[in-house]
Amino acid sequence: MHSSKLIAMFRKLSNKELTKLGLYLNSPLFNKTDNIVKLYEIIKKEHPSCDSEKLNKDLVFKKLFPKKKKEDSSLRALMSQMGKIMEDFFVFLELERNEKLKNELLLKSFMKRKLGDLFHKK
Repeated sequence: MHSSKLIAMFRKLSNKELTKLGLYLNSPLFNKTDNIVKLYEIIKKEHPSCDSEKLNKDLVFKKLFPKKKKEDSSLRALMSQMGKIMEDFFVFLELERNEKLKNELLLKSFMKRKLGDLFHKK
């Protein structure tokens, strides 16, 4: 797990971003899988280095799937799913920081809905 893309992304989060990611993952709009929140909590405890032996695949699997026999594909699938959500989260962070891009996308959305005249009233 230590050399995974998911852990690499976690290592690059600031403490503030890590907290915000927790809120993002707990939103049913962005995540509908309880085990992703559990995985977040496990990894969060080892942030920022994420080098702890507690992030050993076998230990993490037992915490997430206590009644299942070890099946590497379940954990890999969950990590992949969480990685995709984190990619969306990174886009969300950039959108928050970039007012110009945010306005461009808002205008595009308004235009698609034939609401362009409302954009200028903003």
